[in-house]
Amino acid sequence: MSTRSDRPTADLPELSSGVTLVDVDDDLGVTPVQALLLDRVLGSDGPAFWVDGANRANTTRLRELAPADRVLDRVEVARGFTAHQHTALLDRLAGRLAARASPSVVLATGLDARYRAADVDRELA
Repeated sequence: MSTRSDRPTADLPELSSGVTLVDVDDDLGVTPVQALLLDRVLGSDGPAFWVDGANRANTTRLRELAPADRVLDRVEVARGFTAHQHTALLDRLAGRLAARASPSVVLATGLDARYRAADVDRELA
């Protein structure tokens, strides 16, 4: 039985405090981002928050990568399908983060995707 995968691989960056932009080739999907998220969850005690604005939050793949289901109990995923929903989710998350200890990681995918839509006024974007 082979454990080798035919999926393309990527070198994962070292994350530090603050904002880190991770630019992932489309061929890789979000798997490198999910691997980074799980790495941070496994290496700390805090929760992880994933706010998705581009329909990239693949929880099935996240579950495949997680070493145990209990790790996923510390991961919260929220999806915004419009710019307004995405903004509301980010505002709500900011309030939650202000009231608690530091999370393991906050992941925000597709930050610009919803704000480039034709139905979003340029003034509001």
